[in-house]
Amino acid sequence: MNPPYGEPEKACEPNCKKKTCKKRGYHLTEDAPGIIHWVKKAFEESQKGALVIGLLPARTDTIWWQKYVMEAVEIRLIKGRLAFVGGPNTAPFPSAIVKWTNTRSYNHPFVYGWDWKIKPDIMGAFKAIYEACPTAWSGMTDEEIIQAIRQMRGYEDGN
Repeated sequence: MNPPYGEPEKACEPNCKKKTCKKRGYHLTEDAPGIIHWVKKAFEESQKGALVIGLLPARTDTIWWQKYVMEAVEIRLIKGRLAFVGGPNTAPFPSAIVKWTNTRSYNHPFVYGWDWKIKPDIMGAFKAIYEACPTAWSGMTDEEIIQAIRQMRGYEDGN
């Protein structure tokens, strides 16, 4: 994975012979940050009062996940692999949406499994309602949110 989404990489020494440099066709003149730096920055900004939302690889075995993601308020583990519109393939890793704030009042984040492949009309309603009142959804499970939207839109249970 390319920086800043993968591991950090040190600047090249003179006469560098790293395989990575040969493959990409150039050498680094300065250190390249990695995902750990980005996630640390997200956490630090949340502690200053910012609401930070991140779409991250769900790499639960890494130092950055254990040190910074587990300090989040909420983690939504996304069911399946993400696919982007027009992209030929899905992501080669599982993903998570992580929410950091400085208002956490418990010892661990809320962790949910999230099936994001719900009906487009429900997603449109969710987006409109969420934008109108984002704090109303805090702490709700995905199923509770979908049920609330269905009730507001007049859907029957199970549709």
